[in-house]
Amino acid sequence: MNHRKVKQIARICHEVARIFCKYQGDPDTRHWDTILEIERESYIQGIIYILSNPDSTPRAMHANWYADKKADGWCYGDILNTKEKTHPFLVSWQSLHPDQKTVDAFVLAIVTTFMSGEEV
Repeated sequence: MNHRKVKQIARICHEVARIFCKYQGDPDTRHWDTILEIERESYIQGIIYILSNPDSTPRAMHANWYADKKADGWCYGDILNTKEKTHPFLVSWQSLHPDQKTVDAFVLAIVTTFMSGEEV
């Protein structure tokens, strides 16, 4: 799958997550066009992971994301701060809020739908 298509899927996944979070009471989640490039790249890398691991699970996706962030020097923090490299989701799967687990499941469903090759 070409990079343009991967970026489009990442954008769709982010926007689904944004709307879900908004309706769960998190009005601070920003539109794809206003997030930082580092945030976009994180979504894109998540899509590439799923494409490379089509039998993945939300738990495995989170573990991969967690490992990538830790390797890049990130740590847990109450708020997302790209300068300080802190992220509130940098916790174990067991400690991850159920809403974020739902977002991971949405992302997996969206990507695997595009992978099916059927027109959507």
